[in-house]
Amino acid sequence: AVDTSTSPPLYAARAVTVLSGSLFNQPPAPTSSTSGWAFGMTSAQILITPPLNTGGHPMAFYYVQFACPVFTSQGYGPQNIYVPSTGAYSVVTVQTFGYTYCPVTINPINNVGQWGPSVTTTLLL
Repeated sequence: AVDTSTSPPLYAARAVTVLSGSLFNQPPAPTSSTSGWAFGMTSAQILITPPLNTGGHPMAFYYVQFACPVFTSQGYGPQNIYVPSTGAYSVVTVQTFGYTYCPVTINPINNVGQWGPSVTTTLLL
């Protein structure tokens, strides 16, 4: 656009940003439910909801990181657990000594290896 009412004329330019590929949104924060109290241990189920947009490709899996020590098939301690995507909701179960608040991070990965933005929240386990 040119404004000729000034001397010298003013020129306006427009910047256009072109994004390639599709968006990969951050997944919603996970939720948890706890059950049992046997031998001082509780079980916690963490519900993972897939992101709305996954980079134009289906979800493959999640890495779920527990900052606090939990029991899994990999032993006891802070864990980084591989959870296959079911296409809808995915669930991971861990055990803890008693109830504890724990930071949990969800890292989504689609089936072409693109990592989406992670989400971290503190859950009661």
